[in-house]
Amino acid sequence: MMSPLFESLVKNSLTVLADEPDDSTAMVWSEAEANAEIENSEKAVYKLDLIDKEVLMEDVEDLLTYDGIRKVKELWLDKNEFGNEGVEALANSPQLKKLMVLSLAYNKLTSYSVQSLAVSPFLSHLRKLFLQGNRIGPDGLKSLTESTVLANLQMLYLNLNPV
Repeated sequence: MMSPLFESLVKNSLTVLADEPDDSTAMVWSEAEANAEIENSEKAVYKLDLIDKEVLMEDVEDLLTYDGIRKVKELWLDKNEFGNEGVEALANSPQLKKLMVLSLAYNKLTSYSVQSLAVSPFLSHLRKLFLQGNRIGPDGLKSLTESTVLANLQMLYLNLNPV
């Protein structure tokens, strides 16, 4: 069960990623209507920014039970403490099947983490993957390049890794 403090952190770290308005709606906006549309939609519309929040493995497990996680389009988890096991939990979560951006920079991750991501049945919609500043070696790079799951990636950041 998610602690009230961590739940508050998650809720306060969510940002709505609005679609670009067309010319007919650019100046017409109702917060109540927008919130109702988000609540009733199954579409992924949130960015969750938990950069440098001391997120541990237990927090990742709790995060994956949070109902709103299935509507997260961008997940930013740089500079945390959940390690390879946390990435494996993320990779094995059907709750993240709508995820398009995943940032795991500076988390002391190894090739094991990348291998988990590369075979995940739930990350096929991922377009951007940020893995800079980790400990990913040649085996991790090989997993990424051979992955059919991550074939739709448009952007991959691996700088500051020993590959």
